[in-house]
Amino acid sequence: PEQIEVLAESHADPCLTPAVVTGQDFHGHDALVTLRLLDGSTVTARTFGSGTLSGIDQRVALRVRDQVRVF
Repeated sequence: PEQIEVLAESHADPCLTPAVVTGQDFHGHDALVTLRLLDGSTVTARTFGSGTLSGIDQRVALRVRDQVRVF
């Protein structure tokens, strides 16, 4: 989850993946955010700090930081 960066939807970059926030689980200094992609699949991202997410059903854009391993 740490490699997925959640951005405001207004970023007009074709390399970003659009998603919708479907859940948030706050842990004080960070939060786990559940996101639904356009194809209906879900991913989880960890956000740090206060962030800019306003809530469920918010449209966002996703970007992968660094390298990701898939098993």
